[in-house]
Amino acid sequence: MLYKLSPTSLSVLEDCPRCFWLHLNGKVSRPKGIFPSLPSGMDIVLKKHFDGYRAKGEVPPEIAHLDGFRLYSDAKKLEVWRNFHTGLSHMDSEGNQLRGCVDDLLEKDGKLVVLDFKTRGFPLNENSAGHYQSQLDIYNFLIRCEGFPTEDFAYLLFFHPIEVLAGDKPLEDRVIFKIDPVKMPTSVEHAQELFRKAIETLKGPLPEKSEKCEYCDYAAKVASSG
Repeated sequence: MLYKLSPTSLSVLEDCPRCFWLHLNGKVSRPKGIFPSLPSGMDIVLKKHFDGYRAKGEVPPEIAHLDGFRLYSDAKKLEVWRNFHTGLSHMDSEGNQLRGCVDDLLEKDGKLVVLDFKTRGFPLNENSAGHYQSQLDIYNFLIRCEGFPTEDFAYLLFFHPIEVLAGDKPLEDRVIFKIDPVKMPTSVEHAQELFRKAIETLKGPLPEKSEKCEYCDYAAKVASSG
């Protein structure tokens, strides 16, 4: 059996190998809550905003201070790498696939850097950026698999609302967002090891239940009833 994996599915592996195994082999997914639409809407708006500057060959003010980087200039390739149906991909020698989609890219001196947008409701805390470590590692790895050199770091661009400013006309108030750029070290080796561990886990027996996982009992009951 061949597998198609993503940063999202591998985050389940890191959280609970048993749930990961059941999701891919038993077709039993964790229950999903209501997905907030604001982050998706913000991603769309921000990509259009950054693309406007890219078309003019300029740097958006949100990243003007980031080590002299400019936006990745190949808009057509970026469009492919952003698209869920195409994106970035790597296939191992057996045919198992790892895929992902980036928000944007920076470039400098012939090297690329992942730029990922994150919208949240509150200011950052000490754990906010670390939650996305594996995702950034995987993106960096996939770009190198496409044959492009990258730096060993990436940027997260966090947005959270701080106030509402009254507009000149009714219903034209503006929500002001605080922007927090966070530079994150990345490890291609970690991404490779995570992909290898995922395939090894899926080809092995059902992992033991994790005492810390609230979904294990639910997933096991659904799998046995099917």
